[in-house]
Amino acid sequence: MVLKKLLKTISRAAIRTVCDKRLAENNLGLEPHILVVRWDNKLGDAIVSSFFYREAKKLNAKVTVLTTPELEPLYTKDFGVEHIIATSPNPSFGELRTIAKQLEQVDAVVHLVGRVQPSEILFFYLLQPVLIYSLDDALLCVNRKFNARTAGQSFALKYEAILRDLGLKSVNNEYVIPWPENPKRLVDVPEILFNPYASRPDKSISHEKSLELLCRVAKKYPQQIIGVLSNNSDRPKAEKLVEEINLSNVLALSDVDTPQDVAFLMSQVEVVISVDTAIVHLAVGLGKKLIAIYPYTKEPNPWLPPLCDNVAVVLSYHDTSRYDRTGVKNMNLFSSLEVMSTLEPWIKFEKRELNVDLDSY
Repeated sequence: MVLKKLLKTISRAAIRTVCDKRLAENNLGLEPHILVVRWDNKLGDAIVSSFFYREAKKLNAKVTVLTTPELEPLYTKDFGVEHIIATSPNPSFGELRTIAKQLEQVDAVVHLVGRVQPSEILFFYLLQPVLIYSLDDALLCVNRKFNARTAGQSFALKYEAILRDLGLKSVNNEYVIPWPENPKRLVDVPEILFNPYASRPDKSISHEKSLELLCRVAKKYPQQIIGVLSNNSDRPKAEKLVEEINLSNVLALSDVDTPQDVAFLMSQVEVVISVDTAIVHLAVGLGKKLIAIYPYTKEPNPWLPPLCDNVAVVLSYHDTSRYDRTGVKNMNLFSSLEVMSTLEPWIKFEKRELNVDLDSY
């Protein structure tokens, strides 16, 4: 790992020597072309920035998004982006050179990462835009240095700040929620949705901790249906969890696979309990009561959901020095009692009637 980091540092220094130049001072023009880099293949990040594309239309801007084939339908059908270029995650020098040749003149690049990779520096050099928005303030070519400028702000506010910098005076930062084309009312919708699973095991809640928390909730609120959410790969874990709990009000949810399926299901639940995944951001966009379980960080976390009466964050106080060394988190060191005390005033003891406007999203 040390050797890999060293090679990256050397490669970045070499590329910077040749390609990291200050941009010429030019005007954007009346119909700017904005290029948004979103090839990280992260659904949650996409949801947080979803309003950007709707609001950019108010600037008469052409927006092109670089994203992965998996997320391309989300950007086109749900976010209304007309120009998409599909790439692999972390594309190579060669792939980026090909993309640069395909693009018409780019006026502004939006790439909100803390450290721009060597291939991306070359990409910026080939594009020669007017503006580059990035969190990598060290680069000469980055003339909108948003790490210092938006320090302490959430990523949603960072995207809002970009729109304002581009000239938009009033910004609606409500998320765009993916929605099924032909939604049908669901049967046995849970009141409480529990999502213990993330993209990696260390970002997920363990089986044992999930079992403990679910038992507490299910036994205290036996009249509430609790649904355990999972993707295809984690579904056997969810089914095993529910089988071991063996309580009639806890069920493993199936046939909830696409972002659209998940959003439609979530629109009908009362409370969402989730680790740091796209589920958190969908719950925020839907205005749901949310308990978000996040790892403790020494610095402010820009990916936390915005705190309000409907949103609470419960922290897992893991060993941050171990995380700094290994990059591995421990999501099991949170207080189940804190979750329970947050949940209590939100639970309605009477059965509620579903009243969802199927056309509202």
